[in-house]
Amino acid sequence: MEDLSTSLRTVRRRLKAWGALASFNHNSRFYTLPDLPQFDARGLWFHRAIGFSSHGHLPQTIAALVGQSPGGLTAAELGQHLRLDPRSFLWQFHQQPDLQRQKHQGHYLYLASDPTIAARQKARRNALPAPVPLPGAAEAIAVLVQAIQHPERSPEQLAHHLRAVHPHLSAQAIVALFAHHGLTLKKTPHPPGSTA
Repeated sequence: MEDLSTSLRTVRRRLKAWGALASFNHNSRFYTLPDLPQFDARGLWFHRAIGFSSHGHLPQTIAALVGQSPGGLTAAELGQHLRLDPRSFLWQFHQQPDLQRQKHQGHYLYLASDPTIAARQKARRNALPAPVPLPGAAEAIAVLVQAIQHPERSPEQLAHHLRAVHPHLSAQAIVALFAHHGLTLKKTPHPPGSTA
């Protein structure tokens, strides 16, 4: 603040007057002017690793994300949306008045505080098929190596070729692994007369 010849209190007052938004991560250290963010459908905007929310700080953002979700959100899903490790923030919110937390299929599920909305979310979540467990670290590495070396292989073919070493690996788990990391399995046409 010495370089600006002003105090931290003055800077904060001016930022507030400009309607500047504080980041919801990095301990709210970063600011942006209100007309710069291009918020996505969830009200989030990221500049590199710095996250901003149209809902406010992290508690308000989590409550808004959970409230607008049709089936509530698990800790992993919240972490994915916020690009944060859930262990770094969710312990603070187990008694958050804007949220309900219930056990669902062995994991905590965060629901809206409004009982009517929460009941709808729970019903929607119960109607969904059980999530496919992601492959373990060794399986994931083996899948990625195979997918890089043989991009023409389908998830079923990858699972089949890895069955000797990883007998419990399924095609559904491979699809879930790629979806979880935002990757796509590359498809290349087979040359005429070749077999997969």
